[in-house]
Amino acid sequence: MDDYSFLKPIISPSILNSAAQVKQGSLLPTGKTQTASTTASEFKDLLSLMLMGLNNNQLSAYGLSDENSTTDNWGFSTNMMMLPLMLTLFEKLLQLETQLQVSAQRGDNSQNSDQLHINQFEAEKAVGGDGINADCGPTSLVIALHALGLKVKGEEASTSASQAVELARKVMATDPERDGVDENGLRSDAEHNTFTNFSDLIQGAQESGAKATMIIPNASNIQAALQKGAKVIVSGSFVGKDPLPWFGDSGNDATSAPGFATQHIVAVTAYNSANNTFTINDPARKSPLQVDAKTLEYFMEGNRGALALTK
Repeated sequence: MDDYSFLKPIISPSILNSAAQVKQGSLLPTGKTQTASTTASEFKDLLSLMLMGLNNNQLSAYGLSDENSTTDNWGFSTNMMMLPLMLTLFEKLLQLETQLQVSAQRGDNSQNSDQLHINQFEAEKAVGGDGINADCGPTSLVIALHALGLKVKGEEASTSASQAVELARKVMATDPERDGVDENGLRSDAEHNTFTNFSDLIQGAQESGAKATMIIPNASNIQAALQKGAKVIVSGSFVGKDPLPWFGDSGNDATSAPGFATQHIVAVTAYNSANNTFTINDPARKSPLQVDAKTLEYFMEGNRGALALTK
């Protein structure tokens, strides 16, 4: 993002007060309104008008020309043309700053959800397992940590996603019967078939440098947590539900619960305010999906739980 901080020293309270009185959209091109979606490109276009100067024909495209005005050798109008233009520039600067602040607080950055996604079964096969496991908890923890820019305790730059899931189970486990390895330190398929819970998730998150807080498990609280920058791990169930909240996306489970799960844990990594949907990284699927609040609530029925992770 371009830096317009050099303009801040010349913004006085009187100018800001005047800018606030300008009618919305009155100084913009036809069909445009002033909203938080104002772009840097639009701002730079108007900045160019002020700094470089254009004749009235060019200014007319912005609805700023005055047919009765004259221009000096630099192309600037000799009347009060520049005052509304400068006010518009300052308004756009404030809009850009507001947009950046809102974007930083919002949990709607779902563009990298595909890159974050890990399938728990493919991950196990990649490290020599049989591809049948109960690693939805450890996998969801890895996804949530990565979404925060954190790593599982022991994870390095060369660690694969599959290896990160193995590490997650180790740091999560509260007893040696569920840490994923036998007494000789060798990988145990049987232990990867044991379930994990929120106590395990909290331990794994904290061991990996994240703050973990249980929140009331409903869509409203999950949305609020995401918009404050958290990533949320939730539990739910597919038992006795027709239709299912969502389906798997590969093989025989394309028309059934993902991975044939009954009780399940997934990561919720984003909230899209444009269409009011949540990004669900379900480890039993090969790709993330978007669901509305009603669907998320439906999934959680019968096995509710929600853990918010932050840095």
